[in-house]
Amino acid sequence: MNYYSEFKTNGIVDLEKFYCFAKVHSIETMYFDYFSKRLKEELESISVYSTWRNKTNIRTLNNTLLFKRSLDILSILDQNGVKVYLLKGAYVRNCYPKNFYRNMNDIDILVSTEQLEDALSIFIAEGYSIECRSDKDITLVKQGSYKFELHFNLFSPSFFNYSSEFTNECINRNIGFHKIAYELAPTEFLTHMIGHIAKHLYKDGIGFKSIFDIVYFINERNDAIDYGRLKDYLDKLGIRKIGDAILALANEILPFDTKECHIDKTYMVVLIKVIYDFSLYGSDNEYNIKIMMVNRGESKNGEIKKSRILINSVKLRLSKEKNSNLYLIMMPFIIIKYILQTMFSKGTSMKKVMFTKTYEDDIIKNKLVLRNLFDK
Repeated sequence: MNYYSEFKTNGIVDLEKFYCFAKVHSIETMYFDYFSKRLKEELESISVYSTWRNKTNIRTLNNTLLFKRSLDILSILDQNGVKVYLLKGAYVRNCYPKNFYRNMNDIDILVSTEQLEDALSIFIAEGYSIECRSDKDITLVKQGSYKFELHFNLFSPSFFNYSSEFTNECINRNIGFHKIAYELAPTEFLTHMIGHIAKHLYKDGIGFKSIFDIVYFINERNDAIDYGRLKDYLDKLGIRKIGDAILALANEILPFDTKECHIDKTYMVVLIKVIYDFSLYGSDNEYNIKIMMVNRGESKNGEIKKSRILINSVKLRLSKEKNSNLYLIMMPFIIIKYILQTMFSKGTSMKKVMFTKTYEDDIIKNKLVLRNLFDK
C-alpha cells in the first residue's frame, strides 16, 4: 500500500518540502529514519539529503550523549538522598516508537523546594554553574557537558495560579523510583505537559513536537490517567479551555478513551492555526513576522509570500495498523491534513497564499482568541 500518493508531484514524493516542515517543528530526526527505510532512493536524490542526514546523525548522537551524561549526575543526586523527577522530553522520550525520535536540547528535572539547595550544591560541586534563575527553575551549565533545568516549581507562580500547590501535589502523588529517577503519576505528568504548552502558546508559540509528546504519552499511559482529576487541575490552573483544545487535537490524531470525560473541541481549529503560524513566524509582532519571512527567501516584488505547500489533504488507510509503530509515525500526516483543510480550499493541489496585512490580522486575531481562553 502506498501511503504517499497525496505527497507526490509527477509521481515523486516532495521530500524537500516535507523536510522544511519537519525541521521547523523539530521532528526531522523521526522522519529521516522513517523515509530512509521506505523511500531510500527518493530521499537520496533530493538536494537537502546530506543536510538532513547529517543533522539527523548529529541530533541522534547528541540526544544519546545528553541522556547518558545525565545519568552520572542523577546517580550522584540519588546517592545523596535527593529525590529527582524527570520532566518533559527526558521522560516522554520513552513513549516514542524509538526514543531518539524525541529531540532534546537539555534535561529538565524537578526537586522539592526542601531539597533544592542540596541539589544545587551537588551540581556546583560537579562543576556546573548557574546560567540563570527564575521563579520556577535554575538553568545549570557545564563546559563540555549539557544543560540542566532544575525545577523547584512546575509552573511560574507569576503566570499560573495554583502553581506551588500543584507542584506539591505532583511530588506527593509520585509513583516511586524507576531505573534512574522518581516518576510523577501519569495524570500529573500530563497536566504539566499541557500547562507547559499553554504557557508557550500564550507567550509565543510551539512546534508540533509538543503535541506529539501529548499523543505518544497518552497512547502509552492512558489506562493510568484520571481525566476527572486532570480537568480539576486545569480548572485550578486557569487553563481548562486551552487544555480541552490541546486534548481535542491529540484525540483527533490518535483517538483515545477519555473515560466519559467530555472534551470541548470548539477551539481546536484555532489552536492548529496558531501552532502552524507561530512556529513558523515566531511572534505576533508584525515587523518580526515580515523579517522572518524575508530571511526565509519568500520576498518577491515587495510582497511577502507564504511557502508553497504541495499537499491539500492526506488520507491515511491504516485502520488495520492502529497499534503499530507505523501508525504512530504516520500520525503527523493527519495534522497536516487539518492544517490544510483550515487554510486552503478543497480540491486545490497547490495554492500560493499572499502574506498580506489581512493575513497578518488573522494571525494576531487567532492568537488573541487563544489568549482569551486563559482564566487570567
